[in-house]
Amino acid sequence: MEPWRPSPRNPMDRIDPNTFRFHFPNLLYASGRKLCYLCFQVETGDYFSCDDSDRGVFRNKVHPWARCHAEQCFLSWFRDQYPCRDEYYNVTWFLSWSPCPTCAEEVVEFLEEYRNLTLSIFTSRLYYFYHPNYQQGLRKLWDAGVQLDIMSCDDFEHCWDNFVDHKGMRFQRRNLLKDYDFLAAELQEILRNPMDRIDPNTFRFHFPNLLYASGRKLCYLCFQVETEDYFSCDDSDRGVFRNKVHPWARCHAEQCFLSWFRDQYPYRDEYYNVTWFLSWSPCPTCAEEVVEFLEEYRNLTLSIFTSRLYYFWDPNYQEGLCKLWDAGVQLDIMSCDDFKHCWDNFVDHKGMRFQRRNLLKDYDFLAAELQEILRNPMDRIDPNTFRFHFPNLLYASGRKLCYLCFQVETEDYFSCDDSDRGVFRNKVHPWARCHAEQCFLSWFRDQYPYRDEYYNVTWFLSWSPCPTCAEEVVEFLEEYRNLTLSIFTSRLYYFWDPNYQEGLCKLWDAGVQLDIMSCDDFKHCWDNFVDHKGMRFQRRNLLKDYDFLAAELQEILRNPTDRIDPNTFRFHFPNLLYASGRKLCYLCFQVETEDYFSYNDSDRGVFRNKVHPWARCHAEQCFLSWFRDQYPYRDEYYNVTWFLSWSPCPTCAEEVVEFLEEYRNLTLSIFTSRLYYFWDPNYQEGLCKLWDAGVQLDIMSCDDFKHCWDNFVDHKGMRFRRRNLLKGYDFLAAKLQEILR
Repeated sequence: MEPWRPSPRNPMDRIDPNTFRFHFPNLLYASGRKLCYLCFQVETGDYFSCDDSDRGVFRNKVHPWARCHAEQCFLSWFRDQYPCRDEYYNVTWFLSWSPCPTCAEEVVEFLEEYRNLTLSIFTSRLYYFYHPNYQQGLRKLWDAGVQLDIMSCDDFEHCWDNFVDHKGMRFQRRNLLKDYDFLAAELQEILRNPMDRIDPNTFRFHFPNLLYASGRKLCYLCFQVETEDYFSCDDSDRGVFRNKVHPWARCHAEQCFLSWFRDQYPYRDEYYNVTWFLSWSPCPTCAEEVVEFLEEYRNLTLSIFTSRLYYFWDPNYQEGLCKLWDAGVQLDIMSCDDFKHCWDNFVDHKGMRFQRRNLLKDYDFLAAELQEILRNPMDRIDPNTFRFHFPNLLYASGRKLCYLCFQVETEDYFSCDDSDRGVFRNKVHPWARCHAEQCFLSWFRDQYPYRDEYYNVTWFLSWSPCPTCAEEVVEFLEEYRNLTLSIFTSRLYYFWDPNYQEGLCKLWDAGVQLDIMSCDDFKHCWDNFVDHKGMRFQRRNLLKDYDFLAAELQEILRNPTDRIDPNTFRFHFPNLLYASGRKLCYLCFQVETEDYFSYNDSDRGVFRNKVHPWARCHAEQCFLSWFRDQYPYRDEYYNVTWFLSWSPCPTCAEEVVEFLEEYRNLTLSIFTSRLYYFWDPNYQEGLCKLWDAGVQLDIMSCDDFKHCWDNFVDHKGMRFRRRNLLKGYDFLAAKLQEILR
């Protein structure tokens, strides 16, 4: 079998126009273009002139068992055509792909043979530009004196005129320069000496303190290395590295510096003072490599000033920064002085004055975030942080952070010291949430691995737990069966949402003590968790909405079969025409079953509506949901009686009618204290629908109030009094009769 051989195409022949248009455009991703074309011209003599005999095109051979790159074809051809090594030659290449590392080395050797030859390479695309070996190959060519550049519009037109068999067709630049700017910048960065200064526009675009830095995937590292006794540095110890962002071959700026430093400073025992100014903080991998690097160079001190925090909400990235901090690295956000220092020492500003405009946009947030990441949970919090985040407020605008102050008591007498006390804070980024409760649970499992010991844990929270955290806490308590947990919260998080209410109820059912933080709790936190520096505790503005929140939490945790407070009954149930301040609706119910319609305390209770505008759940809806869970059998006989402080709204009326269609053997009687929007035709129509569905409707009378007092109120032996309860009875009874007539 004959071995494979390359095709016998004459390199002096011009190429087809379609071939040129397909293989030569400036593209970042050039799918299906595995061939490499090399258009060359050789100028000789005193004036470096050329004719068609010195111009042609080579193409690579792509067979896997016999590769021959276009550059190698040219070198072999040139050695045959121009055997005289001492003459002067000017060679220009126009390549569809930049040279690979092997070809680059062969070209360097070729230039050592032909010392009077100058070579210029204009490439349309960069081959594996993200790979360090390919970048090194291009740098070897550059160091050997080869001119390297990306093909521009003039270069394409020159190739069209001299290397393409265009048959008189005019040159058109359409689609040829698609990714020219990116490729030109990438080649410039590859060939740039790390000691060179960066462009002012690059600095202004990539270095501002920004929380969200759209389009800034590149990371720049400005460094200075001080040596000797007085830690002085000059331009040879100062420079800039940039990362490589291709997903298949990443090389971060930090890794570039570490590799360069090991080559430049091989002596591990000398003293070095290294400072980095970064546009992005290090990733976890780079952080670990830096820690290993510091173990090698034990006499090296490293200071890192970063403009932005990279994925600061991700626990892995936070852990990386903490590892650097624990290894002795100084970490800080770049300030105005740092930006000016970089401008003076790392930017090719050409005499332009430094301007701080837009550089410090999110400095305060980033500095606080870095401080929180590096903060030991055993450290106390700032007094201003405590005063801002912990007040009892119904609406706490701008307070998205949740702080958890904890203390762990162990041993027989449940005593604790500072090692068992600290503060956690949640992470609020939408893509990587880690709540303060989750931070504590993770920390506790590491610190206290013994499940059988006795622990008394107390939390003081600025926000109550969410449903997810509540479930995780319940699971945690099942692991640590001898642990008691008390939670004192300053505010209730989404207290109107049934899911969040259910989460609190699950904690309560699991044995957790739940309460709103009182004045004594605030003082305890001030004394034990705040770095007050001797300042006295002041309760001002801390208890603003305490009463409402305490009542709301009590209502959330209340079992619907529990009785209500006498004061609540007297305030919310009177027959009033205008009931100012009484937005809550209470529903006292009793369910009678069996043949004689008898009931006991398990069939009696009280529901209350939820009045938050974003998550309404009326008392009637609460009862219907509860009833369906408690009494799933639709064919039994039930006699249900409601005593309402407000009559049903149209929506609830419709839901009740649908409910009665499900439970066809159920009779419902509704006694209401007041009529809700009785003048509105829609509300009147709702009451009529209930009446037409067979519901008995009436205004609560004195006997009904006494029945409620005896059966639904925790009166503790107090006698029933009808005073002020029947104030608007006559009017309301007549109005209801008129509506239903």
